Amino acid sequence: MKPEEILEKMPKDLDDFEKARYIYIELGKYYSYDEKYLIADSIEEKQIIFDKSIEDIKDNKAICSSISKIFVKLLNEANIKAEIVYEEGKFCGHMFTKLIINGREYRADLIHDLLDIKKGFKTKYFMKNLEYDKSFNEIEDKRLIDIDKKIGYSKNGIYMDDVINMLKEEMILLKDKSSNEAIALRRELGVADLTSKELLEYKINFVKNYFLGDELNCTDKAEYFQTILKEIVDYDEIESYDLSKFSCIDDDSKMRIFMVLKDKNIGENYIYTFSDTDYANRVDEEYIRTKLEKGMRPLSKRDDVKKELIKLSESKILSEKQTSKELIDSAVKASESIVTESMIIDQEKMTDSLEHKEKIDTKEKITI
Repeated sequence: MKPEEILEKMPKDLDDFEKARYIYIELGKYYSYDEKYLIADSIEEKQIIFDKSIEDIKDNKAICSSISKIFVKLLNEANIKAEIVYEEGKFCGHMFTKLIINGREYRADLIHDLLDIKKGFKTKYFMKNLEYDKSFNEIEDKRLIDIDKKIGYSKNGIYMDDVINMLKEEMILLKDKSSNEAIALRRELGVADLTSKELLEYKINFVKNYFLGDELNCTDKAEYFQTILKEIVDYDEIESYDLSKFSCIDDDSKMRIFMVLKDKNIGENYIYTFSDTDYANRVDEEYIRTKLEKGMRPLSKRDDVKKELIKLSESKILSEKQTSKELIDSAVKASESIVTESMIIDQEKMTDSLEHKEKIDTKEKITI
């Protein structure tokens, strides 16, 4: 639903809390974080995006400042008192919304709830205080659940959080190879004979196939993928892996993210890439190397990040070189062994020959 349609389609029997929540949720469904702000090289470029007026926003991309302006505008049009609050911070600072309902002040920070809203999770920043700022009033959890049922955000009070918890229980059950329930579930899903590593790959592909969608941009996909994966994968399944993430600017000036699971035991990398069109696609080190050659660069300007990305792209080559060296060393050792054995055999043959000659010479002497 586009912003201009929200008030028109909003149910008529809502109080101010319910109206504010309805507007918050509908804006969250429509807008995605503007990655151009992340990609912008200079503070000046970031400031231009930060200072955008509502009229300047021509698509569904927003950052804290623009989405706060839109939220406040719609709240005021719905006769709810609200204003924008500016906080000093990194780059251009930060903006959130202060709502005043029944004389009490509440904080809402929609930009941080965009991903959760798109996927139906409980929100964390609507009328809730932060750890470092307890100066606002808070809405009770039960009241919020009742509102979400009424406006249709949750389905009978069930959020995606609840679905993930049920899925987590099922995924934990997959590890059990002894109980009848677990055996039946593994057989039903076709994973009865999978090793622990294959089961981890199954879970990764499950998240990729069933939880990522077109409504998510590159950053959202990577964050959502990581969030779900952490929920359904136990620590003991992942403890033998190192997890790292690289945010890059692709050769088409758009975001591309690489998530890397490195097997600490054998050094093998499981690399997944995300973009606006890629959904946790499995790639190899050569793919990264080719992308770097075509102009892709890490988002961070820190040298150590760039070095780590280059090191990752070359890790397979280094591994292959190491393997080749090991093979060569092995071949040299084998060759040396063969030469040594050959020398021993030759020496034995020579000794046998000399002994044989001595016997003949002795025989001839006796005959004479």
